[in-house]
Amino acid sequence: MFPALCVEFWKLRREVLAALRETDQPFPSVTLADSLHPDKVPSAALRGTQDAVLAHVDQDGFAFAVDPVDAPLFNLRDRRLQRNRHQVDIVIYEGRVCIRKRFLARPSDRSFGRKLLLSLLFHREAAALLRLRDLPVVPQIRGIDLPSKTIYRDYIQGDSLRHRVGARGEIIHDLDLGNSVQTRHLNEAELEEREIKLFFPMRDKELTARICDNLRQINRRGVALVDDINLGNVVVGHQSGCPYWIDLEFTHLSGFPEWEKSLRDQNLRIKKWFGISMEKPSGRESDMQ
Repeated sequence: MFPALCVEFWKLRREVLAALRETDQPFPSVTLADSLHPDKVPSAALRGTQDAVLAHVDQDGFAFAVDPVDAPLFNLRDRRLQRNRHQVDIVIYEGRVCIRKRFLARPSDRSFGRKLLLSLLFHREAAALLRLRDLPVVPQIRGIDLPSKTIYRDYIQGDSLRHRVGARGEIIHDLDLGNSVQTRHLNEAELEEREIKLFFPMRDKELTARICDNLRQINRRGVALVDDINLGNVVVGHQSGCPYWIDLEFTHLSGFPEWEKSLRDQNLRIKKWFGISMEKPSGRESDMQ
């Protein structure tokens, strides 16, 4: 296993380095309609737009403001669930409100295999975001720090589809699943099936068609989503109502082994989660039931 992962890692690293060297401005200048402007952040309005940490993001994707004046903007619940992996924060970075994602090893796990996996995931997401530059269906990449394995990308002001299901009072977030008698005994596959059923009554034809049309654009750039397809990774912008795919660490890229298989697996998961076939030329030709 290690030799194959090492080969993939070095190919991804070469691609990322080449993309960063190919232009004096490797990161896009486009501003998305749902990107949060620093002027809308109370603490930034008071102290300016110098680089700063605004909030920490927990395992369920909820934000917790560093400065109490920002709590009304970011905080949507009181209890915080420690993240299983990576460190994710909302920050001001070079004058923009960004998500900062750090691929950090736990102090208790510094094995070669763990370090290789983290490096692989970091470079895979970086390579995917660089391939998707200027494509307004994903948060735009704003910075990469190779030594610290850190990615900066736009913070999208919106709600994930999982949060929308949770807002209806359903037990769906990790913090609640483990404390509920009806869910704590379920395995990962059973929890996924349950989440799909909870989402089924909320599926909207127009939104689902846009999600799948967006995915077709992503595929044309040589990026396939497989394990990243879930409700927590689709955010619907407050301003535009547009859906965005926000997490790309488990993507598969063209030019790497099993690309065609990855596309087939992606399409099966889209059918499972959203009830629409990716084989059809138009998102309007949905076979949603």
